[in-house]
Amino acid sequence: MTRKRSRLVLWICVEIVFIALLLVGSKYDFNISVILSGMAQRKDDGVLTLEVATWAKIIEAFFEWPALFFGAFCLCVISYNLRKKANDTKVLLSVIALDILLVALMFFGWQTTFKDILQSVGTVHYVIMVLLSLFFAVMIKIIVEKLPKKTLTQMLLPALVTAAALLAIFLGIELIKLVWGRVRLREIAAANDITLFTSWFVPNWFSGSKSFPSGHAANITSMLLILIWLKPTTSEKKRNIICAAILTVTVFVAFSRICAGAHYLTDTLFGFIISFIIVQITIVKYEKSVYGGSYPSLSETTADGGKRKTPREKQLAVKKVSPAADILYSNDNENEWTYQSSYKTMYDTAPGKRATLPAREAQPIRPIRQTSFSLEEALAEQAAREATLAAQADEEAKKLEEGLKLASTGEIRKLADISVPIVPKQEPKKANPKPKKKKSTGKKKAASPQSGLAVQMHFKYDNENKTLTSDISDD
Repeated sequence: MTRKRSRLVLWICVEIVFIALLLVGSKYDFNISVILSGMAQRKDDGVLTLEVATWAKIIEAFFEWPALFFGAFCLCVISYNLRKKANDTKVLLSVIALDILLVALMFFGWQTTFKDILQSVGTVHYVIMVLLSLFFAVMIKIIVEKLPKKTLTQMLLPALVTAAALLAIFLGIELIKLVWGRVRLREIAAANDITLFTSWFVPNWFSGSKSFPSGHAANITSMLLILIWLKPTTSEKKRNIICAAILTVTVFVAFSRICAGAHYLTDTLFGFIISFIIVQITIVKYEKSVYGGSYPSLSETTADGGKRKTPREKQLAVKKVSPAADILYSNDNENEWTYQSSYKTMYDTAPGKRATLPAREAQPIRPIRQTSFSLEEALAEQAAREATLAAQADEEAKKLEEGLKLASTGEIRKLADISVPIVPKQEPKKANPKPKKKKSTGKKKAASPQSGLAVQMHFKYDNENKTLTSDISDD
């Protein structure tokens, strides 16, 4: 299942379940909370009693921390990346502000935890909470800075997006809580007044109670932002498993909040849906800005029968190049494959040259599904390019042949009007010839034609006819 299809299925399922439970909660909100929380009325004096289970108290005290730690981690990543430019005064002030916000976030978590456990907080408790907040803030910063620098740099954009989404969820939930002022069930039991109950669509306007919507449900739902931090090549199956696990925990936390008498069914529904909408908008906007709408985590199957994608197809998917635009063909060497495409290529090659792929990526061509790509057009373009290359090769061969002719003509011209002496063949001398006595006559005899260099060959080059002639003379 592709990313868009799985997301559409999730949205439809969430919408159907939300509408169905909202209709049920709008009518039976109070009754459901009374049954699950175990609230009762004593027969003797008519006082309302409500005893919260221990497991529900534990979840109430500690299940806001996952979102708080997530937000603290994002703040530390942002602070680390900003400290690289700490020479700027504005950047330095931003780093200090992020550290203060980190401590405040930890203090908010400890205040909520202490309040849920002790029900009342004194001065000593505030001192302990401040110390714990500072300790947790320092420990988180140390753990984050132990990560590789390259990893922290790559985390900057997801951290910024996640921090913005978490801030929107937190401020949105707290603002609605403050304005709506819906009374909690355990506050109704403590006041022993059932008339304080109001439906979710009836606001009490700044009553001081904060039942609507549920903060715990919203905080757990915000953990779906983890999907932003996954690698682009993460399969849809793993993403769906993570999403299903977070939604399961959200349902469990929402159920515990109803059992604790802290929220009604509609409170948890709206806490979930507000956070879910913000998270989904954030994920969609993030993927469009980073991937341009082409999700790199595509299906792990091909069009020819459910086989896994090859490394080459995964590489093309990451680079946003259609597999159909990639033409692979082998050379004489079986381990060497070449790549050439008339569309958006992944390698910069000179005109007429082909980029060679590594031998580890050599693989046979698999049948692909043709959509907007035409195989006939690609083959025609390939044939046209080969014809152009062949014509260029012929032109270069002609130029080379003309150059050779000119070079040879220049050598022949050097032989024009040159006389070359011809030496006649001499008889081999006999071994140890008898010396003959020479008679001195006083005059030297002229050399005979056979004993001198009298015969010569003359060369002459005709520039008009471009011919070379020769003759022999005995001058």
